[in-house]
Amino acid sequence: PGRDVALSLCVFNGKLYIFGFDEIDGVPSIRAEVREARTGDFIGVWRRAMGTLYDCATSNGRIYAVGTINISDNDFGWIIAEFDENLNIVSMNITNPLDGVDIATAVYSDGVYIYVSGIISSASFTGYRVEKRLAEGLELEAVYTVDVPLSWRRPYALPKIIEGSDGYLWLLYLYIDPEDVERPRIEVLDRDLNYIRTIDLDNIVGYPYTILSASSGYIYIGGSMGIIKIDDKGKV
Repeated sequence: PGRDVALSLCVFNGKLYIFGFDEIDGVPSIRAEVREARTGDFIGVWRRAMGTLYDCATSNGRIYAVGTINISDNDFGWIIAEFDENLNIVSMNITNPLDGVDIATAVYSDGVYIYVSGIISSASFTGYRVEKRLAEGLELEAVYTVDVPLSWRRPYALPKIIEGSDGYLWLLYLYIDPEDVERPRIEVLDRDLNYIRTIDLDNIVGYPYTILSASSGYIYIGGSMGIIKIDDKGKV
């Protein structure tokens, strides 16, 4: 007996793809399942070793899921999986960039590439990481890192990556400022993961959970501070 937890949901071709973990005797194992969208009827399941899948995206008939998987007694690595619509593995990548507790937390696809954000926590580096990979085959193309202290609250405020209304990538994460106050911060990157600018929401205190780019051109950030609406320059 244990918890069964769904953390992300994607829809494609009349099917629901649900990602998270199931738990036996306190040990979480990676779980993905597919169901009929209209009826909820169960179609199939995919399970792997100890770990969790946190987010998913769909593009060009493929479903992508990212998370963390146990590599050794003390190390967890990023897992990035590419599925077909029947939840068969097309390709999979497992890495442990700095031999620590590494967690891939969000994925976005533009159809040609996928962009994955996550947490890196090791003796030599703590902060956030973004990877650009080919959507077909998952070959690594570029990496961007943010070297900042990690809050103990990071399990509740995982970094997210989206395409903003300006066409750039927006990386949302929890930032600890020089006064030890925790705030949402955004780093804007181009498609090659070159740094463009930082958006600090100086008057906002709280833990960001999610970010959405709307067709209106505004960006919405949800978290413990409520919902914030900003324009593409970061003005609240």
